[in-house]
Amino acid sequence: MKTFTRMMQAVGLILSIGVLFLFLTVTPAPAQPSVQAQLKAIPENYSGQCPATIKFEGVITVRNITRPPLRLQYKFIRSDGAFAPVNTLIFDKDGSQSVHTSWTLGATYSGWEAIKVVYPQDVESNQAHFKLQCAGQERPQDLTIRIMQCPRSAKAGQNFGAGFQVTAANHGSAAVKDVAVDIVLRDDPSCPVPAPYAVYSPNYSNGVLLKGGREHVTLNAGQTLNVKLNGTNTIPADTPPGRHFLCAVIDAGNKVTEANEQNNCACCPLMIFVGGAAPK
Repeated sequence: MKTFTRMMQAVGLILSIGVLFLFLTVTPAPAQPSVQAQLKAIPENYSGQCPATIKFEGVITVRNITRPPLRLQYKFIRSDGAFAPVNTLIFDKDGSQSVHTSWTLGATYSGWEAIKVVYPQDVESNQAHFKLQCAGQERPQDLTIRIMQCPRSAKAGQNFGAGFQVTAANHGSAAVKDVAVDIVLRDDPSCPVPAPYAVYSPNYSNGVLLKGGREHVTLNAGQTLNVKLNGTNTIPADTPPGRHFLCAVIDAGNKVTEANEQNNCACCPLMIFVGGAAPK
């Protein structure tokens, strides 16, 4: 009995030593620093002689640095997708550092720049938007559309109402009035160019206009507008199950002559199911 007791005491001692060893050798991972970035365009609106330069002034702030110095890497990104080099800032302690860049343009343009931190975290600042109007240059008409916050799936016959968001933009120098925006359902995201009026039917076909799916918008020059969805936007009840695309089309009927007709349609994928079971 004494021998057994001594053996159990020895086993307990060994387990205690092992737990203590693990406690001493396992070092918790250091907490990640907090990184924020802000950027501003100066001026945000320019009208005058070109070429002209838009300056961008920004601030990158880092908190909770546990192992200084912190080597932070960032770059500027912009609306035209131009390549930019990666820059480095050294933070010896928590705080903020200023960053800046500029963009010189010789033609009328609306766009943005942003700061993208690539290390130690993937962080992106606000988009600093600007509008540059060169004297004597008129921006050609160009309407664009976006569809966002789309549902991922729906039942055949379902009403969407205003359950998603559509944003229209006028990039031209002149206002456009009473332009049609159609909400359609397609087999694929490749809409016809130029965009025709969609046709409503209670039965499904590729490109069918949803019930209540036509709105009209008026856009001033350079204006971006959230389109108010007033209709039921009902999916045809006989829509076959499977993958489809919910699309928004601006200038349906091709009322406005544009420099680019390719960007008048935007789509998001939508899975349709029937009988209470989602498609596989």
